[in-house]
This record gives sequence, C-alpha cells and structure tokens, in this order.
Amino acid sequence: MATFASVTFNTARYAAARPTYPKQLYEFIFDYHRGHPAAQFETAVDLGCGTGKYSIVAFRFTDRCRPGDSWLDPVQTRHWRRPEHEDG
Repeated sequence: MATFASVTFNTARYAAARPTYPKQLYEFIFDYHRGHPAAQFETAVDLGCGTGKYSIVAFRFTDRCRPGDSWLDPVQTRHWRRPEHEDG
C-alpha cells in the first residue's frame, strides 16, 4: 500500500480507471437482500472502497456507510452518513 501513500501517486488517474457499474446492479444486490426476513439497511460496509465512489452509491439504499480500505482511518469514517440534501 506504499504506492497509494506516495506523493507522486496520481489519485485522479486512479479514480478515472476504476470501473463503473449500472444502477441496476446495486438494485439487484439490495433487492436480493430485501428477500431475507431479517434484512436491515441502516448501514452498508464497503470493504476495499478505494476512492469511496461506491460508498456514496450505498447512500441511495442505506443511512450510513462504513468505507474500509488500508489507507483510511476507521475512526474518521465510522459515522459517514447520508448528506442531508440527498433524497436517496
């Protein structure tokens, strides 16, 4: 993970190279979990979140998202919540 900590690491290039997924994929995943009788959607966990691009998408389906990656401080991100202006 030293590569990501380097001052020469190009974060914009890294973010641009990340794949994108259609909204339908997320809907499929959350619909699948809605089928479980004990399903809860208060908090999503995005392990290996990288730039956090998909952590933001999780706010469409949950109130909170816990992004996790080796470069993130888990204490700083433990209370990420949907921005007030988001309507989900």
